[in-house]
Amino acid sequence: MQRNKIIVVIFEDLNIREVAVHYAEVLAQRINAQIIFLLLMEYNSDSKDEVELLKQKYKDIILKRISEIIGNNISVQAEVMVGNRRSEFYKFLASHRSFHTAVWGGDENAAMEKTGRSAGHWMARIKDELSCPLVIPKKKYKLR
Repeated sequence: MQRNKIIVVIFEDLNIREVAVHYAEVLAQRINAQIIFLLLMEYNSDSKDEVELLKQKYKDIILKRISEIIGNNISVQAEVMVGNRRSEFYKFLASHRSFHTAVWGGDENAAMEKTGRSAGHWMARIKDELSCPLVIPKKKYKLR
């Protein structure tokens, strides 16, 4: 069966919240979706080669860590975007078709701040603009 639905899990650093990964895993199995793990990082460099090496290094780290958490039974890919997080997220959205669900893998309090221009975090400012639901999984119990 072909997987047409996409779940994007958004991270701001390599602190991968297992609760977000597990939520995406369960949802992907339930709706037969693939998962894109998106790392948005701020990094300043004039060297395009240096940025590309860094992106590949972080993609490899993410995929290794994800496979340790959920195994290889779900179609996953990793994307790393470097620059202003909000701007890079918009670029990512523009270059990919729509998503079934976005799962926030960053600090759970950051994306739950008040919405709109008065919000302090970039995701809290734009979450109402998304064409899909933004899920912010809460850690209710210790995983593994």
